[in-house]
Amino acid sequence: ARGPFWAPLALAAPLAALQLAYDARNASRQLTPELVGAVALAAGAPAILLASAWTPLAAAVVWGLLAARAVGSIIYIRARLRRDRGLGASVAPPLAASTLAVLAAAGLAAAGHAPWAAAAAFAILLARAAWGLSPWHSVVRPRTVGFQELAYGAATTGLLAFGFLG
Repeated sequence: ARGPFWAPLALAAPLAALQLAYDARNASRQLTPELVGAVALAAGAPAILLASAWTPLAAAVVWGLLAARAVGSIIYIRARLRRDRGLGASVAPPLAASTLAVLAAAGLAAAGHAPWAAAAAFAILLARAAWGLSPWHSVVRPRTVGFQELAYGAATTGLLAFGFLG
Protein backbone atom coordinates (compact mmCIF):
# COMPACT_ATOMS: atom_id res chain seq x y z
CA ALA A 1 0.00 0.00 0.00
CA ARG A 2 1.21 3.47 -0.86
CA GLY A 3 -0.81 5.06 1.90
CA PRO A 4 -2.58 4.26 5.17
CA PHE A 5 -5.85 2.55 4.39
CA TRP A 6 -7.22 1.47 7.75
CA ALA A 7 -9.23 4.59 8.70
CA PRO A 8 -12.40 3.76 6.69
CA LEU A 9 -12.25 0.17 7.92
CA ALA A 10 -11.94 1.34 11.52
CA LEU A 11 -14.84 3.75 11.07
CA ALA A 12 -16.96 1.03 9.48
CA ALA A 13 -16.21 -1.59 12.16
CA PRO A 14 -18.92 -0.41 14.60
CA LEU A 15 -21.46 -0.40 11.79
CA ALA A 16 -20.49 -3.92 10.79
CA ALA A 17 -20.66 -5.01 14.44
CA LEU A 18 -24.16 -3.57 14.75
CA GLN A 19 -25.28 -5.40 11.62
CA LEU A 20 -23.79 -8.63 12.97
CA ALA A 21 -25.56 -8.12 16.30
CA TYR A 22 -28.89 -7.87 14.47
CA ASP A 23 -27.98 -10.92 12.43
CA ALA A 24 -27.21 -12.91 15.59
CA ARG A 25 -30.78 -12.17 16.74
CA ASN A 26 -32.22 -13.22 13.35
CA ALA A 27 -33.27 -9.61 12.74
CA SER A 28 -30.98 -8.75 9.83
CA ARG A 29 -33.89 -7.99 7.47
CA GLN A 30 -34.94 -4.93 9.46
CA LEU A 31 -34.15 -1.52 8.01
CA THR A 32 -31.38 -0.52 10.45
CA PRO A 33 -29.11 -3.54 9.93
CA GLU A 34 -29.60 -3.42 6.18
CA LEU A 35 -28.56 0.24 6.11
CA VAL A 36 -25.58 0.00 8.46
CA GLY A 37 -24.37 -3.18 6.77
CA ALA A 38 -24.44 -1.51 3.36
CA VAL A 39 -22.60 1.58 4.61
CA ALA A 40 -20.00 -0.64 6.29
CA LEU A 41 -19.44 -2.63 3.10
CA ALA A 42 -19.00 0.58 1.14
CA ALA A 43 -15.89 1.27 3.28
CA GLY A 44 -13.93 -1.18 1.18
CA ALA A 45 -13.69 1.25 -1.73
CA PRO A 46 -12.13 4.16 0.17
CA ALA A 47 -9.72 1.76 1.88
CA ILE A 48 -8.54 0.61 -1.54
CA LEU A 49 -8.32 4.21 -2.76
CA LEU A 50 -6.29 5.27 0.27
CA ALA A 51 -3.96 2.31 -0.26
CA SER A 52 -3.52 3.63 -3.81
CA ALA A 53 -2.48 7.04 -2.45
CA TRP A 54 -5.74 8.89 -3.11
CA THR A 55 -6.38 11.81 -0.78
CA PRO A 56 -8.50 11.19 2.31
CA LEU A 57 -11.05 13.71 1.04
CA ALA A 58 -11.43 11.93 -2.30
CA ALA A 59 -11.76 8.57 -0.55
CA ALA A 60 -14.37 10.00 1.83
CA VAL A 61 -16.34 11.42 -1.10
CA VAL A 62 -16.35 8.04 -2.83
CA TRP A 63 -17.49 6.36 0.39
CA GLY A 64 -20.26 8.92 0.79
CA LEU A 65 -21.45 8.44 -2.78
CA LEU A 66 -21.41 4.65 -2.53
CA ALA A 67 -23.18 4.79 0.84
CA ALA A 68 -25.82 7.15 -0.59
CA ARG A 69 -26.39 4.78 -3.47
CA ALA A 70 -26.75 1.78 -1.16
CA VAL A 71 -29.03 3.55 1.33
CA GLY A 72 -31.22 4.96 -1.42
CA SER A 73 -31.52 1.57 -3.09
CA ILE A 74 -32.45 -0.22 0.11
CA ILE A 75 -35.14 2.33 0.94
CA TYR A 76 -36.45 2.22 -2.64
CA ILE A 77 -36.54 -1.58 -2.91
CA ARG A 78 -38.30 -1.96 0.44
CA ALA A 79 -40.99 0.54 -0.61
CA ARG A 80 -41.27 -0.90 -4.12
CA LEU A 81 -41.78 -4.46 -2.91
CA ARG A 82 -44.33 -3.41 -0.30
CA ARG A 83 -46.28 -1.40 -2.87
CA ASP A 84 -46.12 -4.22 -5.42
CA ARG A 85 -47.53 -6.61 -2.81
CA GLY A 86 -50.38 -4.22 -2.07
CA LEU A 87 -49.11 -3.56 1.46
CA GLY A 88 -48.79 0.16 0.94
CA ALA A 89 -45.68 2.16 1.53
CA SER A 90 -45.05 5.86 1.36
CA VAL A 91 -43.17 7.11 -1.67
CA ALA A 92 -41.78 10.02 0.37
CA PRO A 93 -38.76 8.31 2.01
CA PRO A 94 -37.29 6.78 -1.17
CA LEU A 95 -37.93 9.92 -3.21
CA ALA A 96 -36.47 12.10 -0.46
CA ALA A 97 -33.37 9.88 -0.19
CA SER A 98 -32.89 9.97 -3.96
CA THR A 99 -33.42 13.73 -4.14
CA LEU A 100 -30.93 14.33 -1.32
CA ALA A 101 -28.40 12.12 -3.10
CA VAL A 102 -28.77 14.14 -6.31
CA LEU A 103 -28.36 17.40 -4.40
CA ALA A 104 -25.37 16.11 -2.44
CA ALA A 105 -23.65 14.80 -5.57
CA ALA A 106 -24.32 18.08 -7.39
CA GLY A 107 -23.00 20.03 -4.42
CA LEU A 108 -19.84 17.91 -4.31
CA ALA A 109 -19.42 18.34 -8.06
CA ALA A 110 -19.92 22.11 -7.85
CA ALA A 111 -17.25 22.24 -5.15
CA GLY A 112 -14.88 20.23 -7.33
CA HIS A 113 -14.85 17.16 -5.07
CA ALA A 114 -16.82 14.80 -7.31
CA PRO A 115 -17.47 14.49 -11.02
CA TRP A 116 -20.71 15.72 -12.53
CA ALA A 117 -21.23 12.12 -13.64
CA ALA A 118 -22.08 11.38 -9.99
CA ALA A 119 -24.95 13.85 -10.08
CA ALA A 120 -26.11 12.34 -13.38
CA ALA A 121 -26.00 8.83 -11.88
CA PHE A 122 -28.11 9.89 -8.91
CA ALA A 123 -30.53 11.73 -11.19
CA ILE A 124 -31.03 8.45 -13.06
CA LEU A 125 -31.65 6.69 -9.73
CA LEU A 126 -34.18 9.38 -8.78
CA ALA A 127 -36.01 8.86 -12.09
CA ARG A 128 -35.94 5.09 -11.46
CA ALA A 129 -37.48 5.57 -8.03
CA ALA A 130 -40.12 7.99 -9.29
CA TRP A 131 -41.17 5.58 -12.03
CA GLY A 132 -40.88 2.41 -9.97
CA LEU A 133 -43.09 3.84 -7.24
CA SER A 134 -45.62 5.40 -9.61
CA PRO A 135 -49.00 3.86 -10.23
CA TRP A 136 -48.02 3.35 -13.90
CA HIS A 137 -45.11 0.97 -13.40
CA SER A 138 -45.47 -2.72 -14.15
CA VAL A 139 -45.61 -5.02 -11.17
CA VAL A 140 -42.88 -7.63 -11.54
CA ARG A 141 -41.51 -10.42 -9.39
CA PRO A 142 -39.15 -9.40 -6.58
CA ARG A 143 -36.36 -11.29 -8.33
CA THR A 144 -36.79 -9.04 -11.36
CA VAL A 145 -36.65 -5.94 -9.18
CA GLY A 146 -33.41 -7.28 -7.72
CA PHE A 147 -31.86 -7.86 -11.14
CA GLN A 148 -32.96 -4.41 -12.27
CA GLU A 149 -31.34 -2.91 -9.20
CA LEU A 150 -28.12 -4.81 -9.93
CA ALA A 151 -28.11 -3.21 -13.37
CA TYR A 152 -28.69 0.25 -11.89
CA GLY A 153 -25.90 -0.40 -9.40
CA ALA A 154 -23.49 -1.41 -12.14
CA ALA A 155 -24.44 1.63 -14.20
CA THR A 156 -23.97 3.91 -11.19
CA THR A 157 -20.59 2.39 -10.42
CA GLY A 158 -19.59 2.75 -14.06
CA LEU A 159 -20.60 6.40 -14.16
CA LEU A 160 -18.73 7.10 -10.92
CA ALA A 161 -15.61 5.31 -12.16
CA PHE A 162 -15.78 7.12 -15.49
CA GLY A 163 -16.24 10.44 -13.73
CA PHE A 164 -13.40 9.97 -11.27
CA LEU A 165 -10.95 8.28 -13.62
CA GLY A 166 -11.99 9.42 -17.08
